[in-house]
Amino acid sequence: MPVQPGHVGDGLGRGDLVDVYLTPKTGSGAAVPAPTLVIAGVPVESRDGGARTFAGSASLAVVLAVPAADVAALVHAIESGIIDLVTLPRSAAAAGPASAADSR
Repeated sequence: MPVQPGHVGDGLGRGDLVDVYLTPKTGSGAAVPAPTLVIAGVPVESRDGGARTFAGSASLAVVLAVPAADVAALVHAIESGIIDLVTLPRSAAAAGPASAADSR
C-alpha cells in the first residue's frame, strides 16, 4: 500500500505490528475530520523506500499481512484519504494481529 513520508515511522520493518488510520479527504476550506482506525495490529511484511511520482511527491510502499475479512475496508480507506501507520510497541507483537472489528 502507498504511504506518504511522515505518515509512517522511519524504523518500520518486517514483523512490526501497525495500526492503520484514515484521515478522510475533505473539500477546500472544510474542517479536517479526526482520523479513524481502519484495522489494528497488522503485521508488516515489507517496506520499500518508494519512488517519486509524476507530480513530484514521494510515497513508500508497505506490504501488510491483512486478514481477508479486512481487505475491502483497507482498500476503501486507501482510496478515501491519507493513511497513517502507527507502529505498536514490541510487546503488542507477541499478542498477534487483531481485526478492526475486534478493536471496536
